[in-house]
Amino acid sequence: MKNDWLSVIIPAYNTGEYVRKQIEQLQSQMSEFPNVEIIVIDDGGAEDMSWVRDYPNTVMKRKRNGGAASARNAGLELATGEYITFLDSDDEIYDNYLSIIFGNMRAGWDWVSYDWECDGHKEWAEQTDDPLMINCAVWAYSFRADVIGTNRFKEHMVLEEDQEWLHRVLDPNKKHFHDTRIFYNYRWAGNDNSVVHRYLRGELGRERITTVLTYKNVLFINNVNSIGGIESMLLYLGKKYGETHDITVFYRTGNEERIEYIRRYVRVKKWNNIPIKCKRAFFNLDTSFIDLVEADEYYQIIHADYKAYGIKYTPHPDVTHYEAVSENNAKSFEELTGIKPDICHNPIVLDKPKKVLHLISATRLTWEKGRARMEELARMLDQEKIPYIWDVYTCDKGVSFSQNVTYKDPRMDITDFIADADYLVQLSDTEGWSYTIYEALCLGTPVIVTDFPSAHEMGVKNGVNGFILPMDMSKVPIDAIYKGLKKFKYEPVEDGWGELLEPGKSDYAKEMKKPVDVKTVRTYFDIPLNKTMQPGEVQTVTMERAEKLIDMGLVTFK
Repeated sequence: MKNDWLSVIIPAYNTGEYVRKQIEQLQSQMSEFPNVEIIVIDDGGAEDMSWVRDYPNTVMKRKRNGGAASARNAGLELATGEYITFLDSDDEIYDNYLSIIFGNMRAGWDWVSYDWECDGHKEWAEQTDDPLMINCAVWAYSFRADVIGTNRFKEHMVLEEDQEWLHRVLDPNKKHFHDTRIFYNYRWAGNDNSVVHRYLRGELGRERITTVLTYKNVLFINNVNSIGGIESMLLYLGKKYGETHDITVFYRTGNEERIEYIRRYVRVKKWNNIPIKCKRAFFNLDTSFIDLVEADEYYQIIHADYKAYGIKYTPHPDVTHYEAVSENNAKSFEELTGIKPDICHNPIVLDKPKKVLHLISATRLTWEKGRARMEELARMLDQEKIPYIWDVYTCDKGVSFSQNVTYKDPRMDITDFIADADYLVQLSDTEGWSYTIYEALCLGTPVIVTDFPSAHEMGVKNGVNGFILPMDMSKVPIDAIYKGLKKFKYEPVEDGWGELLEPGKSDYAKEMKKPVDVKTVRTYFDIPLNKTMQPGEVQTVTMERAEKLIDMGLVTFK
């Protein structure tokens, strides 16, 4: 113990700006009172506090996050002064701080309590007959070290831990004194990250969680998206290493379907702020989990080109290893931070791909056109885990009945797409003569239809060039549909329109190219002429264009 020395203990958690002001205020007073050691305990924050050691008479120790009680205890273990006092790192001291404390302690008092201000208001901190009614914070006292002795703060407490400690330390039989001079300002307004503010917002309980879960390899992700590269990495990591390495993924929010998919291979748990111990901890960009993680090694995985995305990244002081998933990411990260990561490419393990069934329909989605049956067929395919894509050309989109069904706007000719499909599907109550079925058969594409009469008339043969399903959708041969049919030959039915129509060669094509004069009746911009046409102007166009302009009400025949 150093006689006539004062140990000032400051527990800090991401409050470097205020700690620097406190240290500089103390340093300015230490020219008159040099016997001061400043002990800063970095309670596992994200800031780099190593600059504290640049100041004379300072001690800086970094520890795993454990709260103010734990940090103060760490400071007490390092303290060597005959006198001890505490500061909260986000508060303010005045230029009479050391003179008042040294004056009182040198006068022989064992412990001294002090008046204080809150945001500059002394009336908020009026002293009462019971010092602990107002002076319930350790920073409102100075002590002789032997008065404190081996008393330590109870680390499981989040609130009122200093009041509980003071009840054990403040022996009324010891020589004590209350000083009404003020050297301390408790910052309340604007100090939203203080323990009290966080407690009032419901972010903290009154006691710290002491249960610690233990794992080997833990990966942390803030949000599990329904699709994304990190999500794919977690999946392939589990598929490749899940059996040979114990892997746990912690997340805060996420897509349940994606989470369940990853859970097939590794342990996946929702983060509930319970402390964790593990051998190796892996973080992406977000390291906010790290305060409650005690690991032998901490890895930062660089999944993106930070420089290209304009990501502002501050290295966390606890991270021991940096791994980039590509050389480009590593180079970008080094240019941005000065840290050179190692390269660790993402894993991949692919199963043998299944055949994707391609279905196509062009129909209204109404009851008589078999929407309910379409929904039932999709449900059956989903239930059997058949991979399929079903393109439905329709005006009646509404809500899709399966994630594998894609609605498309109608178009005049979809024969190219029908030819590329595995099946044309039409599950109507009945059809007079379905052209999409007819087109499919002519193109060599099998069909899936319901048992309406014209299907047989068009030549649909069950198991040969298609599947005819019962109206009640019972006994649908899903396996046979997925397996597919052999190639077939189909000849279209001979039509009788050659006999119905009056014979005679058409001159329609020649007629449409015939030039005619038209007169503008309404102002409009003519795209082929690239000019604005005014009423009364005359131009010569083809008959085909004249009919279009007349239909639009823009011109008349001259």
